[in-house]
Amino acid sequence: MLQIPGWLDQALSTFGYVAVFVAVALESAGVPFPGETALIAAAVYAGTGRPLNIVGVIVAAAAGAIAGDNTGYTVGRFGGYALVRRFGHHLHIDLAKMESAQRFFARHGDKTGFFGRFVSILRTWVAFLAGVNRMPRPRFTFWNASGGIIWAIIYGLLGFILGRNIPLLVEILRLWWRGARPGAGGSHRQKRPSRSRPTRRRTSPRAGRNPRRCRMIGSGT
Repeated sequence: MLQIPGWLDQALSTFGYVAVFVAVALESAGVPFPGETALIAAAVYAGTGRPLNIVGVIVAAAAGAIAGDNTGYTVGRFGGYALVRRFGHHLHIDLAKMESAQRFFARHGDKTGFFGRFVSILRTWVAFLAGVNRMPRPRFTFWNASGGIIWAIIYGLLGFILGRNIPLLVEILRLWWRGARPGAGGSHRQKRPSRSRPTRRRTSPRAGRNPRRCRMIGSGT
């Protein structure tokens, strides 16, 4: 039901919480990486009974978010755009998306450090942009940690609830699909009774003869 890359599934099965931490940290540091997908997948696995605990998943994701954001902040503060323009293509970094995130950061300021965690493009670049724009580190750390912890709790619990209820969801989808198929469960429209066309009785050629003439022929007159 949950489609994730095979290599990510293997990493979660092998390394568990470490894989969640590394995936989220890389994404938060500015590397295009499925950190949020790793968090949700691990939370779903915890809900289905696999050897992962939801508390551990949330803690690993929150720690990865804080560590990755601080790395991105440091790179942005001391390296800036020149570093990204020089080496960004090696990491498949989209400069157009980064510039779009920069405009959003300039417009909304400090609160981007909190709400950016919940937006795909901003989640990757918000820490780097905070460093480029010389946001004071104590203020950045406060908003960054708050956003990372709340993000990990919300998405972790959503994934966990999904994992606990997968059998129910599968049954609901099965029933819905069975009822949605054409002709299944009866049609809502009542069919009109078909009108049968009256059959015309064909008369034999003898029936159309004159009875009097028939009697005369029979009598030989």
